[in-house]
Amino acid sequence: MTKLYCITRDKLSTGTDAVTAGLLKTTCKKQGIKFVPIYSQNYDFSKPNILEPGSILYKVTTDTKSTILFKLLLNKNISTVFKDYKIGLMRGSPITGPLLLQENGLPMIKSIFDIPSDKKLLSQYVNKLDSFPIIIKAIGGSHGVGVMRVDSMESLVSIVDYLNSLSDSKNYILRSYIDHESSARLIVLDNKVIDSISYKRGKQDFRSNAGTDLVVSKKQFSQTIQNNAIKAVNSYGSDFGGVDILIDKKGKGHIAEVNIPCFFPRSQIETGVDIAGELVSFLLKKAEKLA
Repeated sequence: MTKLYCITRDKLSTGTDAVTAGLLKTTCKKQGIKFVPIYSQNYDFSKPNILEPGSILYKVTTDTKSTILFKLLLNKNISTVFKDYKIGLMRGSPITGPLLLQENGLPMIKSIFDIPSDKKLLSQYVNKLDSFPIIIKAIGGSHGVGVMRVDSMESLVSIVDYLNSLSDSKNYILRSYIDHESSARLIVLDNKVIDSISYKRGKQDFRSNAGTDLVVSKKQFSQTIQNNAIKAVNSYGSDFGGVDILIDKKGKGHIAEVNIPCFFPRSQIETGVDIAGELVSFLLKKAEKLA
Protein backbone atom coordinates (compact mmCIF):
# COMPACT_ATOMS: atom_id res chain seq x y z
CA MET A 1 0.00 0.00 0.00
CA THR A 2 1.29 3.44 -0.95
CA LYS A 3 1.90 5.77 1.99
CA LEU A 4 1.38 9.52 2.10
CA TYR A 5 3.65 11.07 4.72
CA CYS A 6 2.15 14.38 5.83
CA ILE A 7 4.42 16.81 7.69
CA THR A 8 2.75 19.12 10.19
CA ARG A 9 3.91 20.84 13.38
CA ASP A 10 2.50 18.59 16.12
CA LYS A 11 -0.49 16.48 17.17
CA LEU A 12 -2.18 19.55 18.58
CA SER A 13 -1.98 21.53 15.33
CA THR A 14 -5.13 23.53 14.70
CA GLY A 15 -6.36 26.05 12.17
CA THR A 16 -5.43 25.81 8.49
CA ASP A 17 -2.83 23.06 8.99
CA ALA A 18 -5.33 20.76 10.67
CA VAL A 19 -8.01 21.42 8.04
CA THR A 20 -5.63 20.65 5.17
CA ALA A 21 -4.30 17.51 6.84
CA GLY A 22 -7.86 16.39 7.52
CA LEU A 23 -8.88 16.66 3.88
CA LEU A 24 -5.77 14.76 2.78
CA LYS A 25 -6.42 12.02 5.35
CA THR A 26 -10.03 11.60 4.16
CA THR A 27 -8.89 11.48 0.53
CA CYS A 28 -6.21 8.88 1.30
CA LYS A 29 -8.82 6.63 2.91
CA LYS A 30 -11.01 6.87 -0.20
CA GLN A 31 -8.12 6.07 -2.53
CA GLY A 32 -6.64 3.19 -0.52
CA ILE A 33 -3.53 5.11 0.57
CA LYS A 34 -2.10 4.94 4.09
CA PHE A 35 -1.97 8.39 5.68
CA VAL A 36 1.07 8.79 7.96
CA PRO A 37 1.40 12.05 9.91
CA ILE A 38 4.90 13.26 10.81
CA TYR A 39 5.17 15.88 13.54
CA SER A 40 8.20 18.12 13.06
CA GLN A 41 8.23 19.64 16.55
CA ASN A 42 9.07 16.35 18.28
CA TYR A 43 10.71 14.47 15.39
CA ASP A 44 14.01 12.69 16.03
CA PHE A 45 16.27 14.30 13.44
CA SER A 46 18.98 11.70 14.10
CA LYS A 47 16.80 8.96 12.58
CA PRO A 48 17.64 7.67 9.09
CA ASN A 49 15.27 8.45 6.25
CA ILE A 50 12.17 6.32 6.88
CA LEU A 51 10.43 6.84 3.55
CA GLU A 52 10.15 3.91 1.15
CA PRO A 53 10.69 4.40 -2.61
CA GLY A 54 7.35 5.28 -4.19
CA SER A 55 6.05 7.07 -1.08
CA ILE A 56 4.30 10.44 -1.21
CA LEU A 57 5.61 13.36 0.86
CA TYR A 58 3.53 16.49 1.47
CA LYS A 59 4.03 19.38 3.88
CA VAL A 60 0.96 21.30 5.06
CA THR A 61 2.85 23.85 7.14
CA THR A 62 5.47 26.47 6.32
CA ASP A 63 7.41 26.77 9.59
CA THR A 64 11.20 26.46 9.45
CA LYS A 65 11.49 23.15 11.29
CA SER A 66 8.92 21.45 9.05
CA THR A 67 10.67 22.81 5.96
CA ILE A 68 14.03 21.41 7.11
CA LEU A 69 12.42 18.03 7.82
CA PHE A 70 10.82 17.99 4.37
CA LYS A 71 14.24 18.46 2.78
CA LEU A 72 15.85 15.79 4.96
CA LEU A 73 13.23 13.22 3.97
CA LEU A 74 13.31 14.12 0.30
CA ASN A 75 15.06 12.01 -2.35
CA LYS A 76 14.66 11.16 -6.02
CA ASN A 77 12.39 8.17 -5.29
CA ILE A 78 9.77 10.17 -3.38
CA SER A 79 6.67 11.69 -5.00
CA THR A 80 6.15 15.40 -4.19
CA VAL A 81 4.59 18.43 -5.85
CA PHE A 82 8.00 19.41 -7.24
CA LYS A 83 8.95 18.46 -10.78
CA ASP A 84 12.41 17.39 -9.56
CA TYR A 85 13.41 16.58 -5.99
CA LYS A 86 16.47 18.86 -6.27
CA ILE A 87 14.12 21.83 -6.68
CA GLY A 88 12.52 20.96 -3.35
CA LEU A 89 15.95 20.83 -1.76
CA MET A 90 16.92 24.28 -3.04
CA ARG A 91 13.74 26.17 -2.18
CA GLY A 92 13.76 28.36 0.90
CA SER A 93 15.10 31.84 0.17
CA PRO A 94 12.32 34.47 0.11
CA ILE A 95 13.91 36.20 -2.87
CA THR A 96 14.12 33.10 -5.08
CA GLY A 97 10.45 33.03 -6.10
CA PRO A 98 10.12 36.69 -7.13
CA LEU A 99 13.36 36.44 -9.11
CA LEU A 100 11.99 33.42 -10.97
CA LEU A 101 8.74 35.27 -11.74
CA GLN A 102 10.73 38.25 -12.98
CA GLU A 103 12.97 36.04 -15.12
CA ASN A 104 9.87 34.58 -16.78
CA GLY A 105 8.44 38.02 -17.55
CA LEU A 106 5.37 37.59 -15.35
CA PRO A 107 3.37 40.60 -14.03
CA MET A 108 4.57 40.51 -10.43
CA ILE A 109 4.16 43.40 -7.99
CA LYS A 110 7.31 45.53 -7.77
CA SER A 111 9.23 44.52 -4.64
CA ILE A 112 12.44 45.55 -2.90
CA PHE A 113 13.90 43.10 -0.39
CA ASP A 114 15.32 45.69 1.95
CA ILE A 115 14.10 48.19 4.57
CA PRO A 116 17.11 50.50 5.00
CA SER A 117 17.60 52.91 7.87
CA ASP A 118 19.29 55.35 5.47
CA LYS A 119 16.61 57.96 4.63
CA LYS A 120 18.11 58.88 1.26
CA LEU A 121 18.13 55.26 0.13
CA LEU A 122 14.63 54.77 1.52
CA SER A 123 13.44 57.75 -0.54
CA GLN A 124 15.01 56.24 -3.66
CA TYR A 125 13.17 52.99 -3.01
CA VAL A 126 9.86 54.87 -2.76
CA ASN A 127 10.49 56.41 -6.19
CA LYS A 128 11.32 52.97 -7.61
CA LEU A 129 7.99 51.72 -6.26
CA ASP A 130 6.03 54.52 -7.99
CA SER A 131 5.72 56.72 -4.88
CA PHE A 132 3.16 56.61 -2.06
CA PRO A 133 1.20 54.78 -0.95
CA ILE A 134 3.54 51.81 -0.63
CA ILE A 135 3.29 48.49 1.18
CA ILE A 136 5.47 46.96 3.87
CA LYS A 137 4.98 43.20 3.91
CA ALA A 138 6.14 40.63 6.43
CA ILE A 139 7.60 37.63 4.60
CA GLY A 140 5.77 34.46 5.49
CA GLY A 141 2.61 36.16 6.75
CA SER A 142 -0.78 34.86 5.72
CA HIS A 143 -4.36 36.10 5.38
CA GLY A 144 -3.18 39.73 5.21
CA VAL A 145 -1.40 39.68 8.56
CA GLY A 146 1.81 41.71 8.36
CA VAL A 147 0.74 43.75 5.32
CA MET A 148 0.90 47.49 6.07
CA ARG A 149 -0.01 50.44 3.88
CA VAL A 150 2.19 53.53 4.31
CA ASP A 151 1.07 56.91 2.91
CA SER A 152 3.91 59.31 3.70
CA MET A 153 7.66 59.54 4.15
CA GLU A 154 7.21 60.60 7.78
CA SER A 155 5.25 57.44 8.57
CA LEU A 156 7.60 55.24 6.57
CA VAL A 157 10.71 56.47 8.40
CA SER A 158 9.22 55.85 11.83
CA ILE A 159 7.89 52.40 10.92
CA VAL A 160 11.18 51.34 9.32
CA ASP A 161 13.12 52.57 12.37
CA TYR A 162 10.97 50.33 14.55
CA LEU A 163 11.19 47.29 12.25
CA ASN A 164 14.97 47.65 12.00
CA SER A 165 15.17 47.51 15.79
CA LEU A 166 13.67 44.02 15.72
CA SER A 167 15.76 40.88 15.36
CA ASP A 168 13.72 39.76 12.35
CA SER A 169 14.01 43.00 10.36
CA LYS A 170 15.21 41.07 7.30
CA ASN A 171 11.80 39.43 7.11
CA TYR A 172 10.12 42.56 5.71
CA ILE A 173 10.00 43.89 2.16
CA LEU A 174 8.75 47.03 0.41
CA ARG A 175 6.19 46.80 -2.37
CA SER A 176 4.24 48.96 -4.78
CA TYR A 177 0.65 49.59 -3.78
CA ILE A 178 -1.94 48.17 -6.18
CA ASP A 179 -5.33 49.88 -5.95
CA HIS A 180 -7.35 46.72 -6.43
CA GLU A 181 -11.05 45.94 -6.17
CA SER A 182 -10.57 42.22 -5.54
CA SER A 183 -7.95 39.52 -5.30
CA ALA A 184 -7.85 36.04 -6.76
CA ARG A 185 -6.59 32.69 -5.55
CA LEU A 186 -6.00 30.28 -8.42
CA ILE A 187 -5.17 26.65 -7.67
CA VAL A 188 -2.87 25.15 -10.28
CA LEU A 189 -2.24 21.42 -10.71
CA ASP A 190 -0.43 19.71 -13.58
CA ASN A 191 -0.45 22.76 -15.88
CA LYS A 192 -4.14 23.52 -15.35
CA VAL A 193 -6.13 25.89 -13.17
CA ILE A 194 -8.39 23.41 -11.39
CA ASP A 195 -10.16 25.92 -9.14
CA SER A 196 -10.30 29.65 -8.47
CA ILE A 197 -11.99 32.03 -6.07
CA SER A 198 -12.30 35.78 -5.67
CA TYR A 199 -11.93 37.86 -2.50
CA LYS A 200 -13.87 41.11 -2.50
CA ARG A 201 -12.14 44.10 -0.95
CA GLY A 202 -13.85 45.44 2.15
CA LYS A 203 -14.90 49.05 2.72
CA GLN A 204 -12.61 49.69 5.68
CA ASP A 205 -9.57 47.58 4.75
CA PHE A 206 -7.31 47.75 1.71
CA ARG A 207 -6.60 44.03 2.17
CA SER A 208 -9.11 41.74 0.48
CA ASN A 209 -8.08 38.50 2.20
CA ALA A 210 -7.64 39.71 5.78
CA GLY A 211 -9.58 38.77 8.87
CA THR A 212 -12.32 36.20 9.33
CA ASP A 213 -15.29 38.02 7.77
CA LEU A 214 -14.22 37.40 4.17
CA VAL A 215 -16.37 37.84 1.09
CA VAL A 216 -15.35 34.84 -1.02
CA SER A 217 -16.96 33.56 -4.20
CA LYS A 218 -16.25 31.10 -6.96
CA LYS A 219 -14.99 32.83 -10.09
CA GLN A 220 -13.36 31.90 -13.38
CA PHE A 221 -10.77 34.41 -14.50
CA SER A 222 -9.57 35.45 -17.95
CA GLN A 223 -7.34 33.12 -19.91
CA THR A 224 -4.49 35.61 -19.53
CA ILE A 225 -4.72 35.53 -15.73
CA GLN A 226 -5.01 31.73 -15.76
CA ASN A 227 -1.99 31.36 -18.05
CA ASN A 228 0.07 33.66 -15.82
CA ALA A 229 -0.88 31.58 -12.77
CA ILE A 230 0.19 28.37 -14.53
CA LYS A 231 3.48 29.94 -15.66
CA ALA A 232 4.08 31.23 -12.12
CA VAL A 233 3.74 27.77 -10.57
CA ASN A 234 5.90 26.26 -13.32
CA SER A 235 8.58 28.88 -12.75
CA TYR A 236 8.85 27.61 -9.16
CA GLY A 237 9.51 24.11 -10.51
CA SER A 238 6.27 22.81 -9.02
CA ASP A 239 3.25 20.93 -10.34
CA PHE A 240 0.95 22.35 -7.67
CA GLY A 241 0.46 25.71 -6.01
CA GLY A 242 -1.87 28.53 -5.08
CA VAL A 243 -1.29 31.83 -6.86
CA ASP A 244 -2.52 35.09 -5.30
CA ILE A 245 -3.26 37.84 -7.80
CA LEU A 246 -4.51 41.38 -7.21
CA ILE A 247 -7.03 42.55 -9.83
CA ASP A 248 -6.83 46.30 -10.43
CA LYS A 249 -9.70 48.54 -11.54
CA LYS A 250 -8.83 47.94 -15.20
CA GLY A 251 -9.07 44.18 -14.75
CA LYS A 252 -5.32 43.58 -14.98
CA GLY A 253 -3.83 40.95 -12.71
CA HIS A 254 -0.72 41.56 -10.59
CA ILE A 255 0.91 38.47 -9.03
CA ALA A 256 1.34 38.95 -5.28
CA GLU A 257 2.79 35.55 -4.42
CA VAL A 258 2.93 31.86 -5.20
CA ASN A 259 2.15 29.57 -2.26
CA ILE A 260 3.71 26.10 -2.10
CA PRO A 261 2.19 24.48 -0.10
CA CYS A 262 -1.06 26.42 -0.21
CA PHE A 263 -4.22 26.48 1.88
CA PHE A 264 -6.54 24.93 -0.70
CA PRO A 265 -9.44 23.95 1.64
CA ARG A 266 -11.03 27.42 1.44
CA SER A 267 -11.39 27.01 -2.33
CA GLN A 268 -12.55 23.41 -2.03
CA ILE A 269 -15.19 24.26 0.57
CA GLU A 270 -16.43 27.31 -1.39
CA THR A 271 -16.60 25.73 -4.86
CA GLY A 272 -17.03 22.01 -4.17
CA VAL A 273 -14.07 21.10 -6.38
CA ASP A 274 -12.27 18.08 -4.87
CA ILE A 275 -8.80 19.62 -4.88
CA ALA A 276 -7.46 17.19 -2.28
CA GLY A 277 -8.68 14.25 -4.36
CA GLU A 278 -7.13 15.54 -7.58
CA LEU A 279 -3.85 16.37 -5.82
CA VAL A 280 -3.51 12.95 -4.17
CA SER A 281 -4.42 11.17 -7.43
CA PHE A 282 -1.72 13.13 -9.24
CA LEU A 283 0.92 12.39 -6.58
CA LEU A 284 -0.08 8.70 -6.56
CA LYS A 285 0.60 8.42 -10.31
CA LYS A 286 4.05 9.94 -9.77
CA ALA A 287 4.65 7.57 -6.84
CA GLU A 288 3.75 4.48 -8.86
CA LYS A 289 6.46 5.34 -11.38
CA LEU A 290 9.03 5.66 -8.58
CA ALA A 291 8.20 2.49 -6.64
